[in-house]
Amino acid sequence: MPPSPSPPPSSSPSAPTPATVRDLTPADAPALTALYEEYEWWDDRDETAVRDALTETAVAVGVEADGRLVAAARVLTDFTYYATVYDV
Repeated sequence: MPPSPSPPPSSSPSAPTPATVRDLTPADAPALTALYEEYEWWDDRDETAVRDALTETAVAVGVEADGRLVAAARVLTDFTYYATVYDV
């Protein structure tokens, strides 16, 4: 009886880094502006205006993957009844 073939060598690619969600701060303005530009969103927004918007927004979240900001949203709310999500 011939020997059984050996299984192919294991090629386990490294798993992608899980995405993380975190609060955005005015210091994230460069990354958020770059994200807007990358997808041609709001090409009229510059880093200073984005920083100002983040400064005045109580709830802003970002999603990072592999150390890069890949998604974001800002929430304007009265903290009691209403909230509206912007800039998704």
